[in-house]
Amino acid sequence: MYDKHIQADALLAVRYGVAGARSRWLHPKFLISVLAVAFLALVTLIGIRYASPDVTGREVNWRAVSATELIVNIDVKMAAGSVAQCAIQALDFNQTQVGYALVQVGPATSDQITQSVTVKTQRIATAGQVASCKLLTSP
Repeated sequence: MYDKHIQADALLAVRYGVAGARSRWLHPKFLISVLAVAFLALVTLIGIRYASPDVTGREVNWRAVSATELIVNIDVKMAAGSVAQCAIQALDFNQTQVGYALVQVGPATSDQITQSVTVKTQRIATAGQVASCKLLTSP
C-alpha cells in the first residue's frame, strides 16, 4: 500500500510538477508585500519626525500702534540654548497681508520665550500672526 502512494505521488509530480519547488520566501507577491510594508514604515517614521517640529511659535496678542505699525507678542517653545527665526505677518480686516517681519529669537534660557515684535505695515493692521518658525541653532 505504501508503494502505491509513492507511485501515485511520482505520477502526479510528473504530470503537474513538483509541489513546493519554488521557495515560498522568494515568491514575487511575498517580496512585493515585504517591500510595501518597509516603504510604509519609512514614510510613517519620516512623517512623525516632521510632524513634531523642534520649535513652535504662536502669537499671544497684538496691538496696532499706528496705521503703519503693529506690535505682536509671541511665545516660542524650543530647547534651552537654541536660536530660532520666526516670520511674523500683519493682516488687515480681509486677512490680507499688510506687513511682514523676520525676527531672531534666542538663545533660549528656558523652554519658552516671550518676545515682542514690531511689524511695519502698509496700512492699518487688525491682526498679527506667527507664519512660521525654524531652528537656526540647537544645543
